[in-house]
Amino acid sequence: MASTTLLHIIHRDDWHALDGQEYYRPASLATEGFVPFLPRPQVLTPANQRFAGQNGLLLLDLDPSKLGAHRLSSKTPTGVVLRFPTLPDRCRLPRSPPSSFPAY
Repeated sequence: MASTTLLHIIHRDDWHALDGQEYYRPASLATEGFVPFLPRPQVLTPANQRFAGQNGLLLLDLDPSKLGAHRLSSKTPTGVVLRFPTLPDRCRLPRSPPSSFPAY
């Protein structure tokens, strides 16, 4: 998998609740079994599908090499092939604050 920036959408309240933590375990781990990431050109489609009209969204800008790029997969734990990379468990949080994501 190429070493390009990957994005993850997170609610501002969830980001602030992680203050001081090194790892992030989003709700999607329990509901879907993975942490989804998106290359920049693909971020609008899922944002519009899953977060339409929501405010307080942030984009985590993540370096795959710091996520453990060897752990990234384009398959769910059940083997379904996706069009975006995922992690099967927690991810290391970036040190810099995320950027705001406009509501659509």
